[in-house]
Amino acid sequence: QPKPQLKAAVTVTGDLVRIGDLVSHAGIIANVPIFRSPDLGTTGVVSAAAVVAAVRAHALIGLDTGTVQQVLVTRASRTIAPKEIETPIAQALSTQYALGKPKDLVLSFDDDVQPVQVEPHVMVEPHVTRLTYDSRTTRFDAVVAIPGRRALRLTGHVTATEEIVTLARSVSRGDMIKQDDVVMVRRPRRRTPADAITDRASVVGLAARHSLQPGRPLRNADLMRPELV
Repeated sequence: QPKPQLKAAVTVTGDLVRIGDLVSHAGIIANVPIFRSPDLGTTGVVSAAAVVAAVRAHALIGLDTGTVQQVLVTRASRTIAPKEIETPIAQALSTQYALGKPKDLVLSFDDDVQPVQVEPHVMVEPHVTRLTYDSRTTRFDAVVAIPGRRALRLTGHVTATEEIVTLARSVSRGDMIKQDDVVMVRRPRRRTPADAITDRASVVGLAARHSLQPGRPLRNADLMRPELV
């Protein structure tokens, strides 16, 4: 039978490090837990001497440590990115408060949203369990549940935006609008004229009814059919 041998680096799952995680050919005691795991997504260090002492208590004698003086123990995890936490908040604001499509909502958080580590097998996505919104101040207060972790409370402001058509250059009266002249910009909806044009293709080929400046919202009243010569 092969001699038990200490590993130099291991990756574990769960809260406990077992003898078989650290020692090759550990036999019937392989599943015996001896240490707590590091935090999710982090790496800890355990000395070879500490492993030898821990396995001796379970009648494993003669562990071959070779040249290994310490073992790197990494706890496996799956990262939930900030966007995966922000998206359900935008969806909930859109659904519960009719603020427009989620993609048009810009969330500004009071504190930066940090990545969250969960167990690798957890596939359930974050979801909002409580949400309030004040239309006067545009502030929201959300509680987001993350499986296997403590719920997050996130607060901030939400701005409903809209993509509108503007010009990249100044255009004189009668000049035709070309494809390269058109730029789409996203602006707060409350600061956007109700008749602002949102369809890029609809302005190409039309002419300026009067002089137009770059960066300003284009309206139907600003355009006309080109004059034929």
